[in-house]
Amino acid sequence: MRILIIEDNPGDIQLIQEMLKEGPGNLTISVADRLGVGLDILSSQDIDLVLLDLGLPDSRGLETLVRLQEGFPRLPVLIMTSIADESLAVQAIRLGAQDYLVKGQLDGDLLRHALAYAGERKQAGELIRAQAGLLDISHDAIFTWEIGGGILYWNRGAQELYGFGISEVIGKDAHELVRTSRTVASEVREKLQRDWQWEGELTHTTRDGRHIIVDSRMVVMQGQGGKQLVLETNRDITERKKAELLKDEFIGMVSHELKTPLTILIGALSTAQAPGIQPDQVRLLMQDAVDSAESLNSIVDNLLELSRHQARRLDLQCHSSDLAQVAREAIRKLQARAGSHRLRIDLPPGILAVNADPLRIERIIINLVDNALKYSPAGSEVRVFARQEDNQLLLGVSDQGRGISREDQSRLFRSFQRLDPSVKGVGLGLRVCRILVEAHGGRIWVDSEPGKGSTFFFALPAAKGDRRRV
Repeated sequence: MRILIIEDNPGDIQLIQEMLKEGPGNLTISVADRLGVGLDILSSQDIDLVLLDLGLPDSRGLETLVRLQEGFPRLPVLIMTSIADESLAVQAIRLGAQDYLVKGQLDGDLLRHALAYAGERKQAGELIRAQAGLLDISHDAIFTWEIGGGILYWNRGAQELYGFGISEVIGKDAHELVRTSRTVASEVREKLQRDWQWEGELTHTTRDGRHIIVDSRMVVMQGQGGKQLVLETNRDITERKKAELLKDEFIGMVSHELKTPLTILIGALSTAQAPGIQPDQVRLLMQDAVDSAESLNSIVDNLLELSRHQARRLDLQCHSSDLAQVAREAIRKLQARAGSHRLRIDLPPGILAVNADPLRIERIIINLVDNALKYSPAGSEVRVFARQEDNQLLLGVSDQGRGISREDQSRLFRSFQRLDPSVKGVGLGLRVCRILVEAHGGRIWVDSEPGKGSTFFFALPAAKGDRRRV
C-alpha cells in the first residue's frame, strides 16, 4: 500500500512512521508538509491512501478535506487531528473521510486497523467500479452505498437524474442526499437487513428542488471484510405516474359525462312507454332522449378524433367544399341544444370554397358553437360568421359570455381543460378543434377579454383537393 502523510509537524510524522513499522512490509510512505505539496505528489504518483492533518499552513479545517477531494474524489482519506470534537468528526465522515483519528488517542494498533479498514473500502469501491463499466451507459440511476456508511459508486445516470456530480456524493448518506423520508429510509434499511433486497416506489428530490418518483430496486452484496454493500437502481417514473393519474381522472370524468345523458336517455324512453302517458308528454320525453343521444354522440366523436390523432390514423377526405353549407348544417343540428340562446348565422354569398373534409369542418363548428352555448348566459346571442381574407377563408364564432383571461387562454386548447368545473363536458372540444384545423393546414385562435365575451376564429387555406393522413 502506498501512503501519503500530509502533516507539517515533524514529531507527528516521525511518530506515525514508527507506528507503521509494525505493519505489513509492503508499505510505501511519502510525506508532504503542506496541502499544495501533497496535491502535487498525488498528481505525479499512484497513492492508495492519505493521512491528512486538518491544521496545515496553507489550509485549515474541513476546507482541507474538501480541497483534497475536489481533485481526487475516490481517494481514501484518514483525518489525523489533535481536535477531539465529535461534531467535527461527524462532518468529516459525511464529507467523505474514511475515519477520524485523534492524535492524543492514537496508537499503532488503532492506526493499522484504520488503514486496513480504509484499504478494504478502497478495494470494494474499485471492484464495484470495475464490474460497473456497463452501468455508466445506463439511463437508470445506479449507485452503491455501504450500510452504515456512504456512497461508493455513482453512475452517469444518477448524475443526470439527480444533478449531483460524483465528487459531491462519494461518502455521503444516499437517502439524506436525495431527501428520502427518514421513516421510509429506516423501513428500507430494516427490510434490507432481513431480506437482502427491497423494491418499491420512492419520492426523491433533485439538486434543483424537483420532486420525482422513482421505481427503486436494492440488493445487498457482501463486500470485502464482511462489509454490506447495497446496489441501488432507480428509474424515473414521474411522467408515467402523472400519465396514470391523468388517465384515472380522464376515465372518471368521461364515465360521469357519459352516464348523465345516458341516464336521461334511458329514463325518457322508459317513461315514454309507461301506460297513460299523453302524446304531448311523449313528444317532450322523446326530445329529451334525442338531446341526450346527441350529447353522447358528441362526446364519442371527440374521443374518437383524439384517439385517431394519437394513433396517427386521422384520415382527411378533402375536396372542394362550400363552407357556408357546412356551417348551416352544423347550426341546424345544434338548434335543439340552443334553448333560449339565439343562434345567428352571418355568411355572405359567394365566399371562397375551401379544400377540406366537410365532416371534420362540421365537427369544428359544432364544438365551437356548443362551447359558446355552454359559457353564454341564457337569452344571449351566439353568432357564426365568415369572411374571405387573401387566399384563405376565416370563420368565427362569437358569444356574449364572461370572456377569458390571458392566463386561461394559454391553456384553452389542451386536453381536459374546463375553465368552469360546473359546466358539463370532458374538456376535449377545443383540443379536437385545434387538431382538425391544423390537420387541414390552418390555424385557430381566440380573441377575448374578461367581461366582453369571446370570439374563436379558424382560418383554412384554399388549396387543391387531396387526401391527407396526419
